[in-house]
Amino acid sequence: MIVILMSACSSYHHAQKQTNIHNGPNNLAEDTTSIQVTSDKRILNERGSVYSVSGIGLGFTGGETGDLLKPGFSTNLGLDISLGAGSFFLYPSADLLTFRYDQQIADNNYLYSAQKSRASYKIFTLAFGYRKSVGKLRIYQFAGFGGGVVAEPRISVREDSQEAVLHNKKSSTWSAKGGLGFDYQIGQFVVFAEGTHLHNFKSLQDRKILVFPVYIGLKSNISSLFKPVKTK
Repeated sequence: MIVILMSACSSYHHAQKQTNIHNGPNNLAEDTTSIQVTSDKRILNERGSVYSVSGIGLGFTGGETGDLLKPGFSTNLGLDISLGAGSFFLYPSADLLTFRYDQQIADNNYLYSAQKSRASYKIFTLAFGYRKSVGKLRIYQFAGFGGGVVAEPRISVREDSQEAVLHNKKSSTWSAKGGLGFDYQIGQFVVFAEGTHLHNFKSLQDRKILVFPVYIGLKSNISSLFKPVKTK
């Protein structure tokens, strides 16, 4: 009897080993498939992502522009639209810059020069960029082209009431844009910081406009707004 029981136990263990050997590769294949599906989902999500961009900062100036324009509060608004597998992106944006303005050259149409006034600079650009991801940190660079409007202050005086009236002298300009930045993913939001160079193809008060905006802000995932609505 003992011999029969020992023989039965030996046969059972041998059958279990054979079963594990046959099932092992299948489990491995299932795990590999699961990893591949997860990876594919991540890539698809990056490929279709759209983020709104909202930043605040300062518009610094350089060269001859320094004695005409002084840094002022600035904002930028735009969209970060992923292309391909997410490394390339489109970056349409608007830079809304303000500066302290000290007029350097007299305007023949006005008797008085504007000092310690405010000038504005609104530029709309479409840029193309590339980013490199390191975990949740992404470093990116971009370049593009656009145009906008510059508003300079001018002062006139009404002779009858001796009142000073402030006017805005507006002019259009083409602009090229390039920059470098980084952002960090926190849930559905991304914190970013970037520096930009705006090159204008028009002079202001016989000076080339050299502007270097620096921004910090948030990018919000709004991809769901661009997905088709499913109807039952």
